[in-house]
Amino acid sequence: EMGAECHFTYIDQATRVSTNILADNGYVTEVLEPGPVISKDELSRFLSEYKRQLQRVDMVVLSGSIPQGVPEDIYETLTVLAKEAGCKVFLDTSGEALKKAVKAKPYLLKPNKKELEYLVERKLTNAEEIKEQIKKLLDSGVEKVIVSLGSKGFVYGDREGIIAQKPVKVKAVNTVACGDCLVASFCMSEMEDTDRMQAIYKAAALAASNATTSVSAQIPMELYREFTGSLQSDKD
Repeated sequence: EMGAECHFTYIDQATRVSTNILADNGYVTEVLEPGPVISKDELSRFLSEYKRQLQRVDMVVLSGSIPQGVPEDIYETLTVLAKEAGCKVFLDTSGEALKKAVKAKPYLLKPNKKELEYLVERKLTNAEEIKEQIKKLLDSGVEKVIVSLGSKGFVYGDREGIIAQKPVKVKAVNTVACGDCLVASFCMSEMEDTDRMQAIYKAAALAASNATTSVSAQIPMELYREFTGSLQSDKD
């Protein structure tokens, strides 16, 4: 209905349902089902379709947790295949899947602070320590890194330097998918060859706009444009 071209791999078991409960006081509770077990045949069919689609695209987003039955190095495998096909890989995952996938050097990496701490196996207590770890990732071959910090904004790094972007101040209704909005926004900016600072402003504005509505990923575009313009004006 939204115009997205879909190439799903259908499986025998039911897709999981994740429930987000918003309390009157703003507290959010997520109930995440474990999800189905993926068979070897289903994974093989997915990989075949994935390889076919790589020939048609320039960019790949690998996002979320790993389903049961799928090896923890799946994102590493998918990253290698995408890079061999000349595609840029945007990675947003956690745990062992993140650790293994980083070895394949995705184009863009977007952990939150907790996920970055798991990756580097140490607690990060301040912005300078986060920037230090971003620099190490950039030095290792990752092109761009975004560390999301929730209500504190995010830290972005690439070959031109590292920037801490403060959040747009909004009354948050539902913060689910704000991190996904960062990834989506940087993807759009990459496709449009957007100036790096404008890309950062757009990402901050999109995440903030998403937080203002109870339904995830239904972005109030007028608000998004207002936030983008406000960030640009503040910088100027």
